[in-house]
Amino acid sequence: MMQWTFGIITDGKQNQFLEESIKSIQREVPHAQLIIVGGSNLWQGILKDYYFIDFDDSKHEFQKGWITRKKNLIAQAASYNNLCILHDYVALGDGWYKGVVDFGADWSTCMHRILNTDNDRYRDWCMISNDAWMDSPIDKQQPPSEFPGCLLDYNNNTWGRWQYLSGTYFCVKRQIMIEVPFDEKRLQNDGEDVQWSRLLYQRYGQRVFTMNPHAYVKLLKYKSPVSWQELPPI
Repeated sequence: MMQWTFGIITDGKQNQFLEESIKSIQREVPHAQLIIVGGSNLWQGILKDYYFIDFDDSKHEFQKGWITRKKNLIAQAASYNNLCILHDYVALGDGWYKGVVDFGADWSTCMHRILNTDNDRYRDWCMISNDAWMDSPIDKQQPPSEFPGCLLDYNNNTWGRWQYLSGTYFCVKRQIMIEVPFDEKRLQNDGEDVQWSRLLYQRYGQRVFTMNPHAYVKLLKYKSPVSWQELPPI
């Protein structure tokens, strides 16, 4: 049995989504540690193997959304090396656990299909060529300029230096996050997930990114996909 820690990020304003997210984990995963960071401690005494991290953005210097700190705290508190970090508006899809077990645990980070409320893809296996969020570009090699941000075919594993893990949902080995934590000087919507993905590539190379299309999650609220194109299959 694969042992998992799920870290859910919330601000306490979407408890109906949070409850649905928790129920999807309980439905799909035989046993999992559940960490909730932010919001109110509503599940104490109700959930097993549950850990609450009290985090109120208004009490911190960075009130915009200290998402990087929250994710690092989850990694530090996780009991298991298979770590899934998600927002409270994300629910595991039917067959998630089977798709994960069948795929295996030989990965450093792993992305699954992310479906919007209309069942279209939402920023799962993707790349972005804009280095404005980095202190400096990795090197002079540039991807096609007509694809500043795009969804990759699930079999396309050739854009490692430009791939990034969506901050909405991702799976990662706890040890990887301990070795390469998020930069806590960056806040929500500061390109913190893009920068972290670049740092992962610099540290581990192409092999750090893995796609498992056999499992999926579903957004519980519609998120604008922006005008990203799908890069054709290789």
